[in-house]
Amino acid sequence: MRLAVLLLCVLSLNACSADCEPILIDDDDDGVYVDPFAGWQDAELDVEVVEVDGVGFELSEVVTVTLSNVGLEDLEIEDYGMDTWSDPNWNVDPSTVPDELEPGESADIEIVYVNTEVQDTVAAFDVYTNDPDEERVSVGLIGRADDARSDVRVSPVVLDYGFTFTDTTAESAITLSNVGDATFEVTAFELTQSAEAFALVTPEVDLVGLLVEPGASADVELSFTPTNVQAASAQLILQTNDVQRPEIRVQIRGNGDGAPGCTPPTIELLSPLAPIAHAIGEGEHLQLSASVSDGEQPASGMWVELFIGDQIIEDELSITGGGVTFDIDLDDWEIIDVLDDFPVGLHTFTLKVTDACPMSATTQFVGAIGVPAASTDADGDGYDVAQGDCDDDDATSFPGRTETADGADNDCDGFVDEDTTASDDDGDGASEDEGDCDDANPDIGPDAEEAANHLDDDCDGSRDEGTSFADDDGDGLSEVGGDCDDDDVMVFAGALEWCDGLDNDCAGGADDECVEAVRPPRIVGDIRTDKFQIPLATQVEAEVVVISDDPELSYVWFADKGSFSGEVDGPVVTWQAPADTPSNQDLVDTFANLQVTVTDSQDRTVSGFTILLFDDANRGAISAVGGTTTCGCAFADRARPGLLVVLFMLCIRSRRRSCP
Repeated sequence: MRLAVLLLCVLSLNACSADCEPILIDDDDDGVYVDPFAGWQDAELDVEVVEVDGVGFELSEVVTVTLSNVGLEDLEIEDYGMDTWSDPNWNVDPSTVPDELEPGESADIEIVYVNTEVQDTVAAFDVYTNDPDEERVSVGLIGRADDARSDVRVSPVVLDYGFTFTDTTAESAITLSNVGDATFEVTAFELTQSAEAFALVTPEVDLVGLLVEPGASADVELSFTPTNVQAASAQLILQTNDVQRPEIRVQIRGNGDGAPGCTPPTIELLSPLAPIAHAIGEGEHLQLSASVSDGEQPASGMWVELFIGDQIIEDELSITGGGVTFDIDLDDWEIIDVLDDFPVGLHTFTLKVTDACPMSATTQFVGAIGVPAASTDADGDGYDVAQGDCDDDDATSFPGRTETADGADNDCDGFVDEDTTASDDDGDGASEDEGDCDDANPDIGPDAEEAANHLDDDCDGSRDEGTSFADDDGDGLSEVGGDCDDDDVMVFAGALEWCDGLDNDCAGGADDECVEAVRPPRIVGDIRTDKFQIPLATQVEAEVVVISDDPELSYVWFADKGSFSGEVDGPVVTWQAPADTPSNQDLVDTFANLQVTVTDSQDRTVSGFTILLFDDANRGAISAVGGTTTCGCAFADRARPGLLVVLFMLCIRSRRRSCP
């Protein structure tokens, strides 16, 4: 059809007859204007901008825009699509776009919006047609981000099992808390480890798809079953639908030197319960029994030693249930290369149990071996004054007894409370009673500096705060877990990369493929004008449709011909074509270029343009009423543009389609 129109225009170049009707045109453009494209096809969209709000995260909504042909000829849809600057969560349904619209016909075109972002998203839908004066029609699209979003937190960020005995299973959990106002979901997980010692206790079917409502929390349980006492580590990675924290990492560890979480074992003497006396002779046996237990390992298999003073005389492993028995033949006993015979005399015996951490505990009893028991022992502790009891009125004080923090010389060595909570045993300036939580380590105390070692170095009840093992900014990750700036809640591994000069996602570069917190302005389509092919001295209203969340926009308009009148710092302006004078006749069949530059408060700019064609189709003599007249040459009931105009428009169409 286009070729036929072109040929008809060529044939009609001189078809304007002398008896054609004069048409009044006012020089100030407030008279009658003959649209040279009246009667042609005419594309029109029903809206300029569509805004979508209230769509939940990862949900979609269909936007419908209506394309109409308000002209009198068939409208051909030559191309369509989203503008190059459009966000990718906007897509048109091609099945709803027609190939052609007859005069007066409309079509509802469906555009699908999917809310996948933490901020508003924008787009423009363009339709290219054979409309001669407006080849591209466009509609702006704004998708408002859902204000209701989840905000997940994890605790602890380092899950430490401490020491766990070989082939024993310890269970613990991490807690996921949702401090946001939308439901949080775990979409996938990965457990990587240095040794196959850790396992997920929470069933996979319960973890993948786990939903945590706003204000609620959920536990993810894991287990640790070591096959040796060497240090083991793992990392649990949870993939989520949390926009800010799409990936959560928890460091896991257990065993190894200095593994925290160990507590001392306990040992209880079952017999004898009072000082004893044994002769040394045939058939004489020293028999005793005890029970041991431990919080981190089975009661069986712990090492129990029997001492006289600081001399070990026997050792055993505890049996199932923690039972320990010693049966020593006093007449037939020896420690090779140490003692040939069992020591005779009054002794303080010490039973010491040691777990695999290793940590120890002791208990004591008194025995007279091969000698009579003291007859003048006033307090019943087994010793009298002659035998070294420094306080025979106190059964808790006798030679060899373990010192306790009670203000007494319990072991009768002349010192009070040494090696107890009341003494500064490690020399760091504080005793246990003064806040030293490990009085055997001079690096641990109330005045110590916290270090990344899973220990409470400063004895404040917290481990590793302010170190690479702690989540100091509360973003759900520690430095060892991938937080490259643990003082900024917006920076951690897997975070959304904002255009803020920070390496938000800890990927090694600031603002790489970043998201603008406030988008730069966008122009929908071209500058829109109420006329395209105009005579000299005509006024044209020009408008630019801008999408921006920034209310402080400035507009600078430019035209290479003609001038602007009235307000020019806004989206709508009035442009005045050059005067219809003999000196301006060479402008006929040429173009005026209109351009606008829009700048936001951050000095980000975007430009739009359009062209206007000067034509003599409406030009004529000056009328008696102060206007002009023209010979409106008609062909098939349509105003005829010249051949040059048609050819230029066909050329410009392909050019404009490639413009952003």
